[in-house]
Amino acid sequence: MQKPLPKLPVPELVETLDKYLLCIKPIVSSDQYERTRQIVDEFRKPGGTGELLQKRLLEYAETTDNWVLSLMLHFLDLKVLTAFILKIRKKLFNSGTVMIPNL
Repeated sequence: MQKPLPKLPVPELVETLDKYLLCIKPIVSSDQYERTRQIVDEFRKPGGTGELLQKRLLEYAETTDNWVLSLMLHFLDLKVLTAFILKIRKKLFNSGTVMIPNL
């Protein structure tokens, strides 16, 4: 019998944010990059939103064998559901079944 694979580690927040900035730098304007860097700096402040979300992610990762797959499947479900709703909405509006009020 094979040993189970170890749980996937959660990368450090600072490491993730630094990689994100490195990846976007070549594909955005200098103004966009500077604004994004400011947002990232605010997000990474000690005691801020980034720390809180990182803590929650670490807690979540302890409850599942593969936190990446679990989150990916959750967001894919949301994406598929959203696409389905938009498709139905478009059909209803185009068929004349749903009346859009004049504003």
